[in-house]
Amino acid sequence: MSNPNYLIDQGLLEFLESDIAILVATRDSSNQPIISRGFGIRVSDDCTQLTVFLTDIQSRQLIHDALQSDHLAVNAANVTNYESYQIKGRHVQQVELNRKDERHISKYLRGIQEQMMLVGVSPEQAATIFQSAESQKLLALQFTAHEVFHQTPGPGAGKSRPQPE
Repeated sequence: MSNPNYLIDQGLLEFLESDIAILVATRDSSNQPIISRGFGIRVSDDCTQLTVFLTDIQSRQLIHDALQSDHLAVNAANVTNYESYQIKGRHVQQVELNRKDERHISKYLRGIQEQMMLVGVSPEQAATIFQSAESQKLLALQFTAHEVFHQTPGPGAGKSRPQPE
């Protein structure tokens, strides 16, 4: 259920939990960026926190740096129409996955591979892109959203989504 007094409304919640391409980023102590592919997003019931799923081996340094810096940014994009948003957050913590998360990730992996094929990626390529999520241990980072930006190419790109009053 959406909280009308927060950044993530029902439309954005549905977008974030759909079959979108996800990049997760943070910085190290020298402010050097690091990014990793995300494998699904779950929004909390009150729409204040996001949980993003990452692979252990590929994202180990990012997870370490995010926990140290307490900053995380997630870029989420629909691969078929380029609608995209960047969510910046704080209060980063690693959380345990549960069965609901595992089902969410499995559904996400099937859906994003189908979306990739709609834009010309072969089934084999799509499977290769996402095979690490199926073969590696997955971890979860939870954070509180503090800013949301439109990133869809066009005149509104980079503009902050207004906070409800």
